[in-house]
Amino acid sequence: MTLGDGIGYGPRVLVHGGRQVINGVANGPETSVGDKVGLGPDALIYSAVIGEKSAIGQKSAVFNSTIPPRTHVRSRVIVVDKRPGNDGMILPVEW
Repeated sequence: MTLGDGIGYGPRVLVHGGRQVINGVANGPETSVGDKVGLGPDALIYSAVIGEKSAIGQKSAVFNSTIPPRTHVRSRVIVVDKRPGNDGMILPVEW
């Protein structure tokens, strides 16, 4: 896992750095959070790359995705499998 400088985060934020391992082979991105990123309360980051100066909203989750620099992910959404060349899936949640 790589964490940049000047990261701000709320309570109960979880950032998981491991890659998915299948049959002994590591797949997917290693978690990386860029400089000056804001992580809202209850945010969850798993096997994702968050570009610098981005913000992840309260109670949002980012899985197996690459979030470009200066991107704002709204509160209460799940972002799954968003990578260059793949639109991924962005779903609202009610938790």
